[in-house]
Amino acid sequence: MLCRTLPRVCQQAAAAAAAATSGIPHSAFATDAERNAAAAASSSTGHAPVFPPFEYKMRARYSPLFASRNLSDFMFSKGDQIMSVACTYTHEPSQVQVTLIPLVHYAHPQFFQQVDSLCCQHDSVLMEGRVPNTGAPHSTLVPPRSYEERVRPIDEEDSEGWEPHDAQRYWQPFSWGVKGSPKFTVIHAADRYDYERLPWWASLRFNIPLVGSYAREKHCMDMISPLVGNGYKSFAVPWGAAHAPIFHDMLTDHGFEQTSMCTLIVWSKIDGDRSSAEWTRMDTKLRFLGMRTAILQTFALIAVLIVASPHLIGFTSQTEEDESNAYTRRQRNG
Repeated sequence: MLCRTLPRVCQQAAAAAAAATSGIPHSAFATDAERNAAAAASSSTGHAPVFPPFEYKMRARYSPLFASRNLSDFMFSKGDQIMSVACTYTHEPSQVQVTLIPLVHYAHPQFFQQVDSLCCQHDSVLMEGRVPNTGAPHSTLVPPRSYEERVRPIDEEDSEGWEPHDAQRYWQPFSWGVKGSPKFTVIHAADRYDYERLPWWASLRFNIPLVGSYAREKHCMDMISPLVGNGYKSFAVPWGAAHAPIFHDMLTDHGFEQTSMCTLIVWSKIDGDRSSAEWTRMDTKLRFLGMRTAILQTFALIAVLIVASPHLIGFTSQTEEDESNAYTRRQRNG
């Protein structure tokens, strides 16, 4: 059975704690101007957190060959379920928090309800597939959905598994259900491309290492610093699972540390025929991607050894020659 949504009481407590510590308004009528004023007041008293803009490593750093995390660290098969691992990172000097939520865009409706619950615990949601306006790159908002308290019908509560018959309910919603959240969460458009206008080559780098750019991920991360200046302290980043290893390295390179994690259930075989078929498809795909990553890393290691071996052999030969010459000199002097 899919896990229940997170308790609203915990969300309200988190909102109250955040409001008490930051001094930033979290009322339903708080505007960006009020957030800016509160942030300026905090700065004048010497308590403003220092959060510098992101700086990035060379492109190869984020490729599957050299990344510190793989897709399997964020999405995996366990028993009869496909699990997504949401990770929270904290920037200690500023206490800014970022939660990565690895997505699949076609999943059981209760998975998206769990994502909504996590998003409701943050000040801002940086949304994939929505482009900010040119004149307002850091303040283009996406209209939120209402939060669904119940996805599973009441008469199905005691059933071992459940899935809806309407195929449209399995697709990712147009927005996230944060309307009326205790944190008064807003959704910021944070992508370089709209879903409807995604170029064909956008996924090329996920299939051919070292090819393609990381402009989409950089654009998303670059929004955090200006928004922190506007009083936002916590960010949810629900993006496709393939982006998660890239975001992880960008965050840790910037001084973030992973502080917590939780698992969300994407598919469970017992829910029905559709869920069972999708579990099989994703389990096969995840196994293939894991094997491909291991093979690529093996070939990369072999290539490094081949390139480095002449230098190692030359260094060894030079060392042996130096030792031989030193021995000969000692013999002559003796």
